Amino acid sequence: SGRAGAMSIASGVASVPVGVPRATTRRDGPRNAFAKPRFPRRPRLDAPSASAETSQSAPSSASSATASDARDDLPVRVYIEHTDAYQVVYHSNYFKFLWRAREAYVFGGGLASALRDRTGAPFDPTAAGWDHLDVVAIDDCVFARSAVLGDDLLVRTSLRGIGETTLAMRQEVVFADGGELAFAATATAAPASATAATTIPREIRGWRASDGDGDDGGDGGDVGT
Repeated sequence: SGRAGAMSIASGVASVPVGVPRATTRRDGPRNAFAKPRFPRRPRLDAPSASAETSQSAPSSASSATASDARDDLPVRVYIEHTDAYQVVYHSNYFKFLWRAREAYVFGGGLASALRDRTGAPFDPTAAGWDHLDVVAIDDCVFARSAVLGDDLLVRTSLRGIGETTLAMRQEVVFADGGELAFAATATAAPASATAATTIPREIRGWRASDGDGDDGGDGGDVGT
């Protein structure tokens, strides 16, 4: 009897007409209500431009080429560790980009080039006992446009003023494929050695960018300290 029952079930299944919809448990809607949005991707640069190659090979050459505005450009590419789950750069990583650019500007020759062209005085931060920069303040932050994974950026650093113990710099993060602003801020930093704060040589103190000089934004910070 059991075998006969199995045969009857099999014959019943086989007798279902072709094309008749069957019940299913598959959901028609999205499985995840919080599905990741798809952001439009900007075209990725296959090869850096000539100006970017020059900046990568010799940071000081960018300063010499732009000595009229005391600016230095540091190329940065956005990698996965810079982004969140949506491949957008974390806000905090812009400040890391600025930190790298400040160190490259001061210790890579950009500051020395700017001072030589402005004051005629040669300057070597390492000989002055400088080892790194301690951030005192970051002001006038502007978040203009989000960078995403694969973007090529330039971090532009301009000297705004020099006080007794601090340097003021205006920094901008722009897209390398057009120069559109992504982020900007004014950073005030104090040079320091490995063990203690250091002083700024008297011959370069008091320098301040003129109103129409360099990039707009920022008044040079507290450069009188």
